[in-house]
Amino acid sequence: MRPIAAVLLVLLAGPGCAVQPGHAAAASQTPSPPPSASTPIGAPLSAAEATASAYYTAIGAHDADAARAYLASEYFKGFATPAAYRAWIANYLNLTGLTIHSERPASADTAAQHPGYLDLTEVLVSYHAVLRAPSANESTGSMDRFVIVGRTSPAAPWLIVDITTGP
Repeated sequence: MRPIAAVLLVLLAGPGCAVQPGHAAAASQTPSPPPSASTPIGAPLSAAEATASAYYTAIGAHDADAARAYLASEYFKGFATPAAYRAWIANYLNLTGLTIHSERPASADTAAQHPGYLDLTEVLVSYHAVLRAPSANESTGSMDRFVIVGRTSPAAPWLIVDITTGP
């Protein structure tokens, strides 16, 4: 388990960047490294992990535009309107304790659901959220999310194509 450090660097770096606390961000043009059973604390985030981290950091900062920049257009279409998306972001009063636990290649079934994306990667993220108006789908408390991240070409930015509550 790796706590997220240097969140500001992740936000400034944007998707497709690896970030290590105390080091400048550098663009990544290569696929994510294979998952490992244990990644040392303080190790650089992969591009997929940095994308998931930056997305949730933007939500915690109530920055709907920055968060939107990390979403694939197909995923964003799941919100009825841009106003509905902004209202969903505004519903988060507080988002803390963001932790990237692990990453692994997405399953073949997941890849089949997202044609046109390369290097699909599942990133396990947890955080604690306080919501203004909890719903049947989201509640205040600790959350675990499986964030599916991919890109359309080796030079394209990493984008979130799906977020689920289970693998």
